Amino acid sequence: ELLARDCAPDPRYVERVEAAFPYRDQHNCARTVAVIEEHLDRIG
Repeated sequence: ELLARDCAPDPRYVERVEAAFPYRDQHNCARTVAVIEEHLDRIG
């Protein structure tokens, strides 16, 4: 199946990635960590 798509990712997963990481730059990890830290601060 993967080879039939020329090794392109499954469209279902592409949608998930685009939703989780709407910006394509070098700061995805920093934004992710910041959101996780905010949530951890809220739950104490």
